[in-house]
Amino acid sequence: ENWQDVKVYLIKGDSPESRSPLLLADNSPWMDIPFTQGNVLKKLKEELPVVNENWDKVKSEVEIVRRMAAEERERKKIEEEEAKKKATEEKEKLEERLKTIPKVDLTKDEDKGAIKQVIEQGEGEVPKKGDSVKAHYVGTLMDGTVFDSSRKHNAPFDFVVGEGRVIKCWDLAFTNMKVGEKAVLTCQPEYAYGENGSPPTIPPDATLRFDVELLSFEPKMKDEL
Repeated sequence: ENWQDVKVYLIKGDSPESRSPLLLADNSPWMDIPFTQGNVLKKLKEELPVVNENWDKVKSEVEIVRRMAAEERERKKIEEEEAKKKATEEKEKLEERLKTIPKVDLTKDEDKGAIKQVIEQGEGEVPKKGDSVKAHYVGTLMDGTVFDSSRKHNAPFDFVVGEGRVIKCWDLAFTNMKVGEKAVLTCQPEYAYGENGSPPTIPPDATLRFDVELLSFEPKMKDEL
């Protein structure tokens, strides 16, 4: 605990009988062997040839590791900036395109609570109530903040459609989509998470946007009918 009394010794010798302590550092004020990292290393290099021989090699290898780590940090920074720039450009392009794409009101009362805009047409039949659906989605707030994404994790979302297991907007949208179809959904609060939201990512009374793609679906099994 008293650093004024610290002493560092090197035990030399090949056998217990021949071993002897060599003082490398002494922090006492009356000794001219300062207790510093540099001084201890200097003494070790003087007393142990192998330390002296390998010290420059060790320093070189440490510098290489540090340089590689710095280069990796810079590479990741550049990749993140490029990805952010690309995402911004794609968002701007999509916003411009959406201005020209018809809006389909999916609600029975035509209250515009669930709007679909088709980005890319699909093929075949549409899922029916109770079918098992597999889809990709990116969910954002209207300011562009992403709150969830299956694409980010490369994990398509599976759910049963038309039975209230997802938000109303999704039940309405996916029963009107064909396999391969890509669309943008705009969901008013009453067709999404309502006045409570879904803390902490979705605030109360939030209008949401989803970029969705129907990958596949399987009809409800006969024994489930």
